[in-house]
Amino acid sequence: MTAGNIRTIGLLALILAGCVAACGAVTIGEWPEKIREGDPIHVEIDGLGAGQAFTTRIESAVIDLDDRQTFEFSQNNFTMPFTLRGGGIRVEVSRAKWAVLEISYPDGSTSVTRSDPPDSLIVIRKNTTIASGRYGYITIRGEAEDGEQQVTASLELNGTTDAAVNTTVMDFTILGIAEGAIPIRALVDAQEYLQTIVRVVRPTPTPAPDTGDGSDDTRLAVTPNATPTAAVEAIETFDPAAAQDGLPVVIWSTDMQMFIVLAPGTTVTAAGGERIDPATEIVLQPLTGDGIPGGFPEGVEPYGRNVYGCLPQNITTSAPFTVTFSLTGDAWNAVTGRNPVIREYDGKLAAWRELQTETDPATRSVYARTERFDTIGLFVAVQPLPTEDTAETGVLPLLILLFAIPALLAVLYLLKTRRREK
Repeated sequence: MTAGNIRTIGLLALILAGCVAACGAVTIGEWPEKIREGDPIHVEIDGLGAGQAFTTRIESAVIDLDDRQTFEFSQNNFTMPFTLRGGGIRVEVSRAKWAVLEISYPDGSTSVTRSDPPDSLIVIRKNTTIASGRYGYITIRGEAEDGEQQVTASLELNGTTDAAVNTTVMDFTILGIAEGAIPIRALVDAQEYLQTIVRVVRPTPTPAPDTGDGSDDTRLAVTPNATPTAAVEAIETFDPAAAQDGLPVVIWSTDMQMFIVLAPGTTVTAAGGERIDPATEIVLQPLTGDGIPGGFPEGVEPYGRNVYGCLPQNITTSAPFTVTFSLTGDAWNAVTGRNPVIREYDGKLAAWRELQTETDPATRSVYARTERFDTIGLFVAVQPLPTEDTAETGVLPLLILLFAIPALLAVLYLLKTRRREK
């Protein structure tokens, strides 16, 4: 083997190593796989770069009410090892009359945000910088709908990293689920890097050692290798696509500015008639320029870049779903006085159709329900052009002429009259 060949092979090896490093830079893992209520959960993160969009989400955890009307689900002693900006904390609760989000921040301050549901799904969004540090609690509590035995709750933290993140650990405990499953997801730049299930099992009752006095002293003890219950066994074959029949499906746009919520059991069908999995096959992406179809109705315009297209196109759903635009504080202040309305584009009529739109100041969101989604946008009234310049350049000179011409004629008349008298 010649020296040139050796150099070539070495160069190729370096290129390959660089590609592997670039392609697999981000790694996210979780442990343990099985806990008791209140045990710590650890999420290890490595390779995040500055300016990357990061999302961690507890996905549709099922809370048994145990014949109670109220519920509480809490992420306690949460250690956030890095800061996320431009995002916030988002909560979704189904089958509840109302819910509140309570947060205890690292600096000791607290906040409470309440939202009444527009439908069967409650959405609470707290737009805030998620600072690094230890949070005492992030709690969801509320009241279930009459007759319900369970509610489902999702808890999401999202934002953009302000610095690179090397190997670090995010840990927390969960209260409110004594037995069942906690689905956990993590995404970086809308790409999923973690999807796992943490099983929650009850401590196994075991009899205490015989004291010889004939008493029956049964205490709670943990059997290390106890056989899982049937409910926990079923979790082993958890299939997110199959589970969507009993849980709402939330799909965010690629820029994390809007989302749709499909009710439990909603089926989605592609244009060819085949059923698709909305959680993995639907992409909502912002449109700009020539990508936005049709002319806009008179007097309205899209707000910012809030027009989105759906891929695949021409999908249909078995039930109406909710479309929500989640706004920042500045954006909310900008649209509230301009009659914000959600419109969808009707390709058959080549026109934008207005949807019945509602707003929620508590969550700074604009939402509507629809049965189809190809192209949809948030529209506001066109702001009138300033009139000050028009007055200065148009009306004012005209007024000057109207007064100046008669005055000039009067002066000429007087001069002519005096000459005749002389």
